[in-house]
Amino acid sequence: MNNIHFYFLLSTVLFSIFFLINLKNFALHLHLIDNAINKIHQIDTPKFGFFLSIIILINILFLFFFFEISYNHICITIYIFIFSVIGYLDDRYDLSVKKRFLFSLIATSIFFLINPNNYYVSFLFNSYINYLLLIFFTLGFIHLVNISDGINGYVPSLFLYSCLYYLFKGYPHLDFFFQILILISIASISIFVIPNFLGLCFLGNSGSYFISILISLFYMDLYSNNVLEYSDILLIFFIPLIDGLRVTVKRIINGTSPFKGDFTHIHHLVRKKKFLKYLFFLQVFSPSFINFFFRDFTILIAICSAIIFSFFYIHLSSKVKN
Repeated sequence: MNNIHFYFLLSTVLFSIFFLINLKNFALHLHLIDNAINKIHQIDTPKFGFFLSIIILINILFLFFFFEISYNHICITIYIFIFSVIGYLDDRYDLSVKKRFLFSLIATSIFFLINPNNYYVSFLFNSYINYLLLIFFTLGFIHLVNISDGINGYVPSLFLYSCLYYLFKGYPHLDFFFQILILISIASISIFVIPNFLGLCFLGNSGSYFISILISLFYMDLYSNNVLEYSDILLIFFIPLIDGLRVTVKRIINGTSPFKGDFTHIHHLVRKKKFLKYLFFLQVFSPSFINFFFRDFTILIAICSAIIFSFFYIHLSSKVKN
C-alpha cells in the first residue's frame, strides 16, 4: 500500500465520521428516516446507506481529477450512482416492486450492453447467453441482499466480510481503480457497522442496492481475471440464499407474493436472542472462511452448512411454536 492509498483511506474515514456525526440532520433533510410506526424498532432511526454511497462516490471523483481513468471505470461509476439514486427513491417514496425491478433491469441491461467484453458467466456460453445470465444473476443478487437486510449489522457485516475476503484473495490482481474502491469500501462501512449493530442507524434500501452492486463488481472483476471461482461468492451468501429460497417457496405455497416482506426469515427469529444470533452469524461466515483455506472441499462444506442450517431452523421453529 503506497501513500496514495493511505490518503484515500484517511479521507474516507474522515468523511464517514463527518456523515455519522451529522447523520440524523442529513437524513431529516433528505427524508431518510425510518419511522417507528408499525415497525419493530421503537424510535425513528436514520438510514445511512445513501450517505455511504455519497462518501465512496466522492472519493471516486477525486480519482477522476487526479488520475487517468478508463472508459470502463466511468461506466462503473455511473452504474453505481444510478443504483444509489434508485435506492434513495425507494427509501423516500417506497417504490413498488415493479418500478424497482424495471429501473434495476434497465440500468443493469445497459451496463452489460456497453461492456460486452469485460464480464462473463462462462467461456462455454456465447455472448447472448452470457449477457442474459449476467442480468439474471445481478438482479437476483440484488434481491437476495435486499431481503437479507432485516437484522442490525447483518448485511453491513456481510459487505465488510466480502470486501476483506476479496482483498486478501486477489488485491494484487485488481487494477488501481478497484484497489482504491475496495479499500474505501472497507474503510467507510467499518465506521457505520458498529452503530448499525447498536440500532443507531439502518442501512436502508439505498444501502442494500449499493452494497450488492459493489460486491458483484468486485467479484466479477476478480472472476474475469481467474482469481475467484463461483464458490467465492456462493458460500459467502450461502445461508442467506437457502433461507431466501425457503421463505420464497413458503410464500408461494401460502399464496402470498414472494416479494412481500414479512418476519419469517431466520434472522428475524434470532433477533432478540443474543446467543442464537451469534450462532447464526457463525453459520453465515463459516462456509466461505473454511473454503478460503480448503478449496478442495467446497461441495462438502456446502452440504454440511446446509444440514447445520436445517437443524438450526428446525430448533428455532419448535421454540417459536412452543
